[in-house]
Amino acid sequence: MDCTAADDLRHLLKVFEQSIENTARYVDNREGSGPGWASAPYYEACRVRKSLALFSYGDPDHACFQQEYDRIAGNLVSFTERVGDVYRDCLFADLKVYVHTYHASVCLTNLGCDGACSRSDPIWRDLIGELSRVLKDYYDLAGIDALVTMLDENDLVCGVPSSADLPELSPECQSRCRQSYPEGDGHLAGTHAGPVHPD
Repeated sequence: MDCTAADDLRHLLKVFEQSIENTARYVDNREGSGPGWASAPYYEACRVRKSLALFSYGDPDHACFQQEYDRIAGNLVSFTERVGDVYRDCLFADLKVYVHTYHASVCLTNLGCDGACSRSDPIWRDLIGELSRVLKDYYDLAGIDALVTMLDENDLVCGVPSSADLPELSPECQSRCRQSYPEGDGHLAGTHAGPVHPD
């Protein structure tokens, strides 16, 4: 394995573990503000997995890094289960923001507005899938899943921008979005289904 690549992966693993600690502090002290803080550990997990996928499974360093990732990911699962609905509600709020952003980016692309937003980070789409997996047993995600599937089928967007990078949508783009999914924001509302696993 390339030494630089190995160092980069070590750094990503360190950031992943630190993000769990930071998020735990935000939850405990109710300091989190704005979208993104709750889902930061899951974003970092996606980054690590993306880097791990670049290396051969036969590489001995890969096995060590995989073990370290599994350990930290286990800590994230334990943290999520320990905090429960308080944290999952925050993750669900983040998920809706990311799906709205994905929807807007597809609208902009269809209107030829490629230069209007940054789409350089494909990990955002991975994060939507990751959060959906984590939350599917606790919320009704049927509307979100249907919308994301429709957007994926467009196959026009190579990545999902941060919501802060998106310009305000023009009336023309808003109209196109409504035509794509006429029921409006209601399809993202979801419902809290409660844990389906028995105690």
